Amino acid sequence: MNYFHVSSIRRALVGFLVVALILQSCPAPLWAQVPAKTLPAVNFSASIHIPDGLPALKGLILNRKDPFQLAFILGNGAKSDEENMEASRRLAGYFLASLAVPEKDTWVTH
Repeated sequence: MNYFHVSSIRRALVGFLVVALILQSCPAPLWAQVPAKTLPAVNFSASIHIPDGLPALKGLILNRKDPFQLAFILGNGAKSDEENMEASRRLAGYFLASLAVPEKDTWVTH
């Protein structure tokens, strides 16, 4: 390669970097800024709402002799026994699935 070719590549690269830095320092467009009225207050606390009629998982009973035998304590739902049983199985499945996820793959805000 001759000196002129390397010099022109270097000039083009430096020119591109200068333009990129200038554009980066420009203020963000107005449509990209979020008005403060749409954000929740700093002390806002989100509440968890359990829909009416569904059973709620209230507790868990562990067997000391057989740790894989679990008993779930559920609040009564206002639906029929068959619907409550299906919802209870689904809640138990969600709980057991959460136990199967490795701790490094979970994300909790505290």
